[in-house]
Amino acid sequence: MYSEAVRVEPAETLADFAAIERIQAETWSPSVVVPANVLMVTVECGGMALVARLGGEVVGFVYALLAYDGRRAWLWSHMAAVRPGFRGLGVGTALKRRQYEIARARGLPLITWTFDPLQAGNANFNLNVLGALVRRFLPNHYGEMDDPLNRGVPSDRFWCEWWVTDAAAPPASPADGEGVEPEVLLAAVPREDGLVVPRVGRALDALRGPSPGGSDGGGSGGALPIHAFRAPEPPPAAADRIAPIRWLVEIPLDYQDMKARDMGLAKEWRAASAEVAQRAFAAGALAVAFRRDRARGVGAYVLVDGGGGAG
Repeated sequence: MYSEAVRVEPAETLADFAAIERIQAETWSPSVVVPANVLMVTVECGGMALVARLGGEVVGFVYALLAYDGRRAWLWSHMAAVRPGFRGLGVGTALKRRQYEIARARGLPLITWTFDPLQAGNANFNLNVLGALVRRFLPNHYGEMDDPLNRGVPSDRFWCEWWVTDAAAPPASPADGEGVEPEVLLAAVPREDGLVVPRVGRALDALRGPSPGGSDGGGSGGALPIHAFRAPEPPPAAADRIAPIRWLVEIPLDYQDMKARDMGLAKEWRAASAEVAQRAFAAGALAVAFRRDRARGVGAYVLVDGGGGAG
């Protein structure tokens, strides 16, 4: 739960937009900053920019665009960040909850965004704290990126869905099933130096779906055509989604540390996770939760059967 001292409000002044610029540069790099004038125009044209204040200081923001596919409008939440000294105080949660409330008030059914599937902290926040879900994988979505967080590996992303419904509670947790152990599609195997290596499980062979190297290949680093998104159909209601856990997909808990220590291994994880994600989502899997095993230094996506292939 976040502190009562956190105030979240729409960005309205040039000073607010300039503060968002500074936090972007601080979080990623000056090369990826959306400038203040574009932020302002986005808001004027139906998008959203919110700032979080502590003691009058802007310490975080969330920035979103209005999306439309010819059938439905929804909110694309493009960027969110909290200044390093203010993380762990509930600022990010406060920003996203306020974004949810405003989207709901506007009648928008859905908020989407992308995140790196190998960033365990984002996985935990998006799936466990917010109650979002994932059922789409975007290989090398942003192309080559030169900021410290993304440099050196393909920009693979999960497409996150946060459905704005009458009940603001997160979706129901997956059930443990009737004594049936979930199948591990991707395992993290310990190495002598404390890092973990990826091992694709045999269960993946039973899942039908594209493999890397085709037009949907992930982790290749190659150029991909720009395509327009279509809003997904709503998943089953939370009360109807208490499905047994079918699969687990393990990842390292600290991917950035791995990149710094062994870039070759980090690239192996990128390729293996791309193959597993594509096949699992094509087979109809939904990622609905995330587990952390700090003793092993491993996290795991919890997947349930969504009842059909990805659209």
